[in-house]
Amino acid sequence: MGDRRGDLWARNAKPAAEAAAGLQQGGHCVIVRGRLELTADGMGILDLDGALILLDLVDPIPREFSDTWVELYLQRENVALCPYDV
Repeated sequence: MGDRRGDLWARNAKPAAEAAAGLQQGGHCVIVRGRLELTADGMGILDLDGALILLDLVDPIPREFSDTWVELYLQRENVALCPYDV
């Protein structure tokens, strides 16, 4: 049996077909494409054309997804943007 975290992550994410940031509406979801970075403690940060999006996740992202272009499939009601200045 495979890594449970990898299986759960793969349901809502996949490698991107192209290396370009994107945001689009899917059937019942929002599709976000960007470059994924993992911090030393396993936190996910998605680079969406220079906008860094912190991924608030229950389970850590498997390391093999780090430094890759990914597409995330997110339920619309679970998406919130909270802009702030650093």
